[in-house]
Amino acid sequence: MLYMIPVFVPLVRAGYPSGFRVVPVGGSKPSEKFVEANVKASPGVQTSSYFPKNPLKVVKPGERTQVDIDVINDGQAPLKVIYTRASIHLPHDHRLIVQNFTVQEGTTIVTTGSKGSYSYSFSSNKLLQAGIYDLVGYVVYEIDGGLYKNVFHNGSIDVLENGGFVKGETIFLCSLGLGILGLLGMWAYSQAQNFLKKRKRSYKRVETGTRSSSGALTNDWLQGTSYTQRSSKNTSQQRQSIKKKNSSKDS
Repeated sequence: MLYMIPVFVPLVRAGYPSGFRVVPVGGSKPSEKFVEANVKASPGVQTSSYFPKNPLKVVKPGERTQVDIDVINDGQAPLKVIYTRASIHLPHDHRLIVQNFTVQEGTTIVTTGSKGSYSYSFSSNKLLQAGIYDLVGYVVYEIDGGLYKNVFHNGSIDVLENGGFVKGETIFLCSLGLGILGLLGMWAYSQAQNFLKKRKRSYKRVETGTRSSSGALTNDWLQGTSYTQRSSKNTSQQRQSIKKKNSSKDS
């Protein structure tokens, strides 16, 4: 799935040329610009990070997120943290920077065989679309006049949907779900109507008998059966009784 980046969030290509300069922005402003070109990690120096108030690494746009960084120095000389910087990238291509965060000047000094800890915080753009991004952070430090760099974080973070905006994907999925439910409802209704029509037709095909003797005599399929014989006998007896009653009245 492609991520839509708002026009307000700068999207630049991170193919750093030789001599690329990182200029601190926002917050405290260091008095000089530090050159970050072909800088690698120093042997014996390790860095790690964790989110003390946000272990799930869920970020809400516009709110500050704190990252605690540990610098372990097992080298031969003390080190001094020069600055810390971070940025978020598209997961499938780290050459594309979604947003650069504030460069934080460092004051931490870590002696040989010890560990130094400090905090770094960042805030994503309020218009950044919700989704999964990669947070890449660096610690740049100095040892005996040489410049070195360690990665303190290179992993995904989950940017939540801003409460003031409704994500387009959410609207699309809701509309799609409602459309599917509507189609299923129409299909179920048509199936029910067809079932009722078939039942009505089956009722019409069933032959039903009649209780009237006159009606029974008109049915050809009853002619010659014991039922018609009994019916005709009863009819003749009724006629004879009527004649006797009439004759008795006349007399």
